[in-house]
Amino acid sequence: MGSWECYCAICAVTMQDVQFRGLDPGLVRDLADVREAGGESGGEDEDEEEVVNEECYDPKVLDPRDTQWLSDCRIMGINPATEKVFISGPGAYVDYGQMDCEPGDDPEAEGIDGMEDMACYQGAFPFHWNCYLLLCRRLTGSDETSRINKDVLHSIMQSLEEDGEPVLGLDYARDLVDVDWCPGEQAWGSFAGQEFFVTSPWPVSELSSQLPNELSHSLRMSALDTSMSGKVKADPFSKLPQEVTEQILSHVSQSDLQSLLLASWVIHAGSHDNDGFWKRRIKKEMPWFCELDELLGKEESSSIESIKGLFLWASDATKPREGITGPLMAISNRRRV
Repeated sequence: MGSWECYCAICAVTMQDVQFRGLDPGLVRDLADVREAGGESGGEDEDEEEVVNEECYDPKVLDPRDTQWLSDCRIMGINPATEKVFISGPGAYVDYGQMDCEPGDDPEAEGIDGMEDMACYQGAFPFHWNCYLLLCRRLTGSDETSRINKDVLHSIMQSLEEDGEPVLGLDYARDLVDVDWCPGEQAWGSFAGQEFFVTSPWPVSELSSQLPNELSHSLRMSALDTSMSGKVKADPFSKLPQEVTEQILSHVSQSDLQSLLLASWVIHAGSHDNDGFWKRRIKKEMPWFCELDELLGKEESSSIESIKGLFLWASDATKPREGITGPLMAISNRRRV
């Protein structure tokens, strides 16, 4: 059968090096070490080993050095002496379903002699540290990982464990992702156009300042054509107060809402310039786009012509799909996770 990979329990992506067109994985690691040390790489003069597979990730779309988060991994397991759940220190996947980890500073790991050759998905669950931070923020509203109940989380993961599978028994947003992918494959495929899978989902500090320019050409909404109202024969929503309609809409899914906007003139007209409704919608439906929420809290948001347009733009622009590029790759992957 040969070697096989196990994947992050949270995002279902590889924990090993990925391949970039024209670059040897070892060189990618060397470049990352140079940058971490504050130096400059040799650029085109580097002794690069050509990778024959043209389907590798494109280094022009994603800087290979920005995939180092994939190898910053931990494992969650149970201390056999105390039956308490612990999180290891930094570790690396070493193939054949095993990880080597440092002991770390979790007091629940005290007494464990070594953390070498730890078997993944046999009561122990591997993950990227960035994914764990993201999960922490989503569950607790903060970045303090001590607030996560590890015993409960481990119990949930254990209930989703499937014998012999290198991921949990989740669909990992397959219905959202416009790419035919399977996290249970024997080895991760580095395919051009799918760089968003290996873009760190952790919040991008620079993105909130880039958003106004990113949005400037996307948010111009056409004026409401009031002449359409006279063509409506019957619309049941016309009999309801606006407050009741908004309560109903708060329970409608994102895709159904967009269909409803096309089907009902009353809903379309009543929500067109209702910034409060769309801000609440963004906060509820897009918790994965924290940079957008941050932008709406700033004075600069007053220059946004249409919050409705912002909602519709974000829904479409961040959909995980083949060929997405630029700073929204991080948001796209975070949305998937």
